[in-house]
Amino acid sequence: MVRRLLDQAGIIPSPRRVTAARRLRTTTDQHLAARVAELGFPSLQVYLTDRAMTRRWPSTSIAGELGVHPATVRDRLDQHRLPRQRATRRPHRAIQRQSACWAAKRQVRLTGLGFADVETYLRVRRVEQGWSRRRMLAELQVGSAWLKRQMDQLEIL
Repeated sequence: MVRRLLDQAGIIPSPRRVTAARRLRTTTDQHLAARVAELGFPSLQVYLTDRAMTRRWPSTSIAGELGVHPATVRDRLDQHRLPRQRATRRPHRAIQRQSACWAAKRQVRLTGLGFADVETYLRVRRVEQGWSRRRMLAELQVGSAWLKRQMDQLEIL
C-alpha cells in the first residue's frame, strides 16, 4: 500500500544502499561528536579547525586521535571545507642524530664483546666461527637489513 501511494505521488524512494550509507554516516557523526566532546571541543568543526589549520596535523594523526579511518577524516575535512595536511618527512638533522645514536650503541656493544669494529666482528663470527646471521643479530641487537648491508659491503657471505 505504501509503495502504491509513493508511485501515485511520483516519489521514488532511495535505494537501500543509500539509506544504509546515510544511517552509517549518522552513526559515525555521533561517534565523532562524542569523541570530540571528550577532548573538550564544542563541535567537530571547531576540533577539525584546530587540528587541521591551527596545528597543521595530517589527516592520519587526526584519525588516530579520533579512532576512525583516515578516509573518514578526509571526508569530514572536505565537508567543512578545511584544508588537508600531508604527513611531512622527518627533518634531516633528526635523522642524522638518530643514526649517530644507533652507531654509538652498536659500537658500545662491539667494544663490550671485545671487537674494535664491525669488520673484525664479522670476520671472526661469520668467517672463522661460522655463526648464522640470526645468531649474530641476537648478539648485536641490530636490524637484519643493517647487518646484511654490512656483510654485503665487506663481501662476507
